[in-house]
Amino acid sequence: MTQISQEPKVGVRNGVDTVALFETINVVKENPELGRAQFRATNRWVSGTHSRGTISTFFAAGGEQQHIRETVLDADHPTVLVGSDQGPTPVEYLLHALAACLTAGIGNIAAARGVKLNAVESSVEGDADLR
Repeated sequence: MTQISQEPKVGVRNGVDTVALFETINVVKENPELGRAQFRATNRWVSGTHSRGTISTFFAAGGEQQHIRETVLDADHPTVLVGSDQGPTPVEYLLHALAACLTAGIGNIAAARGVKLNAVESSVEGDADLR
């Protein structure tokens, strides 16, 4: 269950630095071009349906940015779909991205509104017709 906090909307709440959050919102309001972002992923085929992707750089806040560490992701199809099951399917990564975006948004919005979260869980499903 969530609780509405009566504390001022400053400091860290739910792991979100609300001071930085509101400063960022205000800077983007004053200079909308700083709100543009481009995220990237590079993928290379390994074998069969197995591929390996990397995520390391992105464009935000008016310039090129680097993640603290590069992320390497393997994707594959399960054996029942003629893969070698070396990682989640691309569709599962997409579903994870949607759930992660939703969950992060809840965390940011709750922090901005002074709501203390105890837990958040997001689940998404995707149907496929493989005929």
